[in-house]
Amino acid sequence: MPNSTPPTTTPVAKPPRAWLGLGRLFGARRAAPPPPWTPAAAPVERPLPQLSDYALQHVIARNDRTTIYRAGVRATGAVVALKTVRIGHRDESGRNLWRERFLRESAAAARLKHDCIVRVHAGGVQGVGEGLMGWLAMEWVHGTDLSRYATPSRLLPEGVVLAIAQRVALALACAHGAGVVHRDVKPSNVLFDPTTGVVKVTDFGSARVLDAEATRSGLILGTPAYMAPEQLAGAEITPRCDLYALGVLLYELLAGVRPFEARSMGDLLARIAHETPRPLRALRPELPPLLEDIVARLLSKDPADRQASARQVAVDLRLARALCRRAAPGSATGEWADTLPGEDPGADPPSTGPAIVAIQGTMDH
Repeated sequence: MPNSTPPTTTPVAKPPRAWLGLGRLFGARRAAPPPPWTPAAAPVERPLPQLSDYALQHVIARNDRTTIYRAGVRATGAVVALKTVRIGHRDESGRNLWRERFLRESAAAARLKHDCIVRVHAGGVQGVGEGLMGWLAMEWVHGTDLSRYATPSRLLPEGVVLAIAQRVALALACAHGAGVVHRDVKPSNVLFDPTTGVVKVTDFGSARVLDAEATRSGLILGTPAYMAPEQLAGAEITPRCDLYALGVLLYELLAGVRPFEARSMGDLLARIAHETPRPLRALRPELPPLLEDIVARLLSKDPADRQASARQVAVDLRLARALCRRAAPGSATGEWADTLPGEDPGADPPSTGPAIVAIQGTMDH
């Protein structure tokens, strides 16, 4: 693809954050949104990379390996979230292997077509040598991640938590049907807009590439507090690892604490491997026993004791949610439909769409 004129450096304001009020979801009157976000005066730590098809505008989030930008599609002006992943290998053979894996996994992520999965529009690899990086252009989603609602002072009503978890389970069912295991399901990888009820699972694909790379060197990637015992032990990764993580997410969103917490990594790993978490109803006695049973089964040490599939979890959560509504008749937390329009958790899963070929653009220097 031919290079385009580098993007201007004029900062563009982010869209308004999801409003703190829960709007029509809980029957509250919608308040005016806060003023647009204003970029800080300080320069970014590293210059923005330049991609031929995208104009990167500013950094949304960054860690030691990945960066997420707000970006515009040069041809149309559409807004996307663009994620870049830096290569970790210094030798050429390692870089080539990483490149092939990243392209394969980004293409697998792009195949996933579901209302509750962040859409991957395109992906590729840019640069040469140690400057090699992978990138994914993804659907722009308004809202915030669920980590905001994982503390005791900000817990969502249980009916809403179950509706969110049901949608996450349906998203995982779609991915598992396509042969993709997420490997890092946690609140920060689930986006939620309380003003619209939109729920989107993100970070498919790239987490798997990083995990495969780290496995060879004995490192643990992902977030250990959400990882199944067999995943931490280095056993084969299966869809039931994602079910365990969904159980941790549910427990945390309902109780405000994780099932296992410790001051050191060693103690945390030992607790996950050998201890039984405190029963959910010991912290929330008003919750129905069925919900406690669902979460306890998801958190089983033996993957064979967990639910058979993510779709079965969605069915179970629908039943538990009905019990919550009966316990609080007329509650605005029951406004959401039991499932997505046209999708029945008990029916056969829908087929995924055709693969989108990951494109390889040109790095502008």
